[in-house]
Amino acid sequence: MARQFESLPFRSIFILSQIYIIKFSMKDIRSHRAGMIGCAIGVAVIEITARGGEINHANILYELERIAASSNDLQVKAFSLDAAELLRKQSEEASES
Repeated sequence: MARQFESLPFRSIFILSQIYIIKFSMKDIRSHRAGMIGCAIGVAVIEITARGGEINHANILYELERIAASSNDLQVKAFSLDAAELLRKQSEEASES
């Protein structure tokens, strides 16, 4: 398929790639979102470790919120806040049980 577009200008290839991205199924989008939330939690843990902090629930939540607040990228903010919300819900469910 790549050979078919070799003669097209870069902008056309970019537009075609964006159209391909739009055609993702909901399953693909959920999978991507779950992966990015996992990455956000991983980054928070790495940041805490790099500072020599203790890895616990409260510190991870604080770091995720700090990452969201300090970033100008809307996707970073969204995934960091989604990860924090997910951890809060998990904590509430565990305390109810």
